[in-house]
Amino acid sequence: MELQVMILDDEYIILDGLCSFPWSDYGYRISATARNGLEGLEKLEQAKPDLILTDVKMPGMDGLDFAEKAHEIYPNAVIVILTGYDSFAYAQKAISIGVEEYLLKPVDYDELKAMAARIAGEIHARKEKQQEIRDLKKYFNRSVPQLRSKFAGNLLYGRIQGKGVVKEQAESLNLTIEKYIVCVG
Repeated sequence: MELQVMILDDEYIILDGLCSFPWSDYGYRISATARNGLEGLEKLEQAKPDLILTDVKMPGMDGLDFAEKAHEIYPNAVIVILTGYDSFAYAQKAISIGVEEYLLKPVDYDELKAMAARIAGEIHARKEKQQEIRDLKKYFNRSVPQLRSKFAGNLLYGRIQGKGVVKEQAESLNLTIEKYIVCVG
């Protein structure tokens, strides 16, 4: 599965350099580029990025404000801040909005390669786990009618004892039992 990367930087030379990085070697495809946060927000919905690399200082909307809004829209997107400023205040705000990495410019090529590989592995692992959960939910939803039938049978034959147990099992099957009376004939 190809991962989508979005790159934001107002400096053409940096943007061009990041675009020429061999992203495909690490399973990525550049889905969008932008020169500032406002342009990035316009392209965000179409880009559907798994990884966002953004500069901090940009005209219009800076990278931290963009990262905060992008994180609200795509909470699973990994955000990496690229900046020429070694500022504790920037780093602190970046951490508070969920930024995964904070790289200083000029970015070391080997550091970028290691980061791209590591994050790709993390994203794939997270997506596999999310798919597993979706598959389990589908399986459970297909099984609900049989589970409800079995629950009703167990309830009628007295195999379930105690109001708490009955209520818990009924809730797990999305059943509402106001009152019940069991008659044995």
